[in-house]
Amino acid sequence: AGLLDETEYEWFVEVTDTAQHTQVGPTWSFTAIDNPQQATNPSPAHGTLGVDIDTNLTWTIGVDAVSHDVYFGNDPEPHSLTPVNTDVDNYDPGTLAPATIYYWAVDELDGSGGLLAAGATWSFTTASAPGQASNPSPGDAVTDVAIDAVLSWTAGSDTTSHDVYFGINPTPGEAELQGNQIDTTFVVSMNYATTYYWRIDEVGPGGTTTGTTVWSFTTLPSPPPGQATNPSPTNGAVEVLVDADLSWTAGSDATLHDVYFGTDPDTLPLVSEKQG
Repeated sequence: AGLLDETEYEWFVEVTDTAQHTQVGPTWSFTAIDNPQQATNPSPAHGTLGVDIDTNLTWTIGVDAVSHDVYFGNDPEPHSLTPVNTDVDNYDPGTLAPATIYYWAVDELDGSGGLLAAGATWSFTTASAPGQASNPSPGDAVTDVAIDAVLSWTAGSDTTSHDVYFGINPTPGEAELQGNQIDTTFVVSMNYATTYYWRIDEVGPGGTTTGTTVWSFTTLPSPPPGQATNPSPTNGAVEVLVDADLSWTAGSDATLHDVYFGTDPDTLPLVSEKQG
């Protein structure tokens, strides 16, 4: 008697024998409830902060309850709202607004729909929407970026993961979505002399915040091809047949070849242009 409703109590028993030896027993606990037919143990717990906007509501069903009237909304007096009746111990309120206080109650009903116990008013606050990603690297509009550069950024507030959009489309969409990740760095494959566009959408318990800025950068121009090597006839060779063919090993990244040939090394004429 005299206990407070929905309050957890702890207790133990210390025993003493005739010789005045004492022994302290284990600590036990229980939660008092004024009306066992009332719904209890709300989840999210009453007063919880930073709740995911996609949370489901659950509770422990009161004794003898067959169905439940769930009152839910922004009104601090949820019983003024129209209830939703259910015969299970959970309720999906849909996607909630971030940084918002919600109030709810569950009335327990008997098999004929009569009220067994009106529910206590519970509340929780949803998480704030994630902040914007910032400090992109490479920096916005930077040129001459190495093709092996790694993307990085600073995470926005209240963020747990990141949707990475990257490609050559100035307005990145679903086709440019590279995936969701926890890290704030991302390795990409890039070509020379190409402008890339990217953005980061921040994801957290408060939902997804679309990046308001599409960043861009341009990679380095393509380097010149490597020099031709391994000439045949070899350099300085003598007694070469007059009908010998010229051959060589193409330089790196070379696709076509201009061949200069003659007897004056200072004024060699072009004899074959853009040879494959």
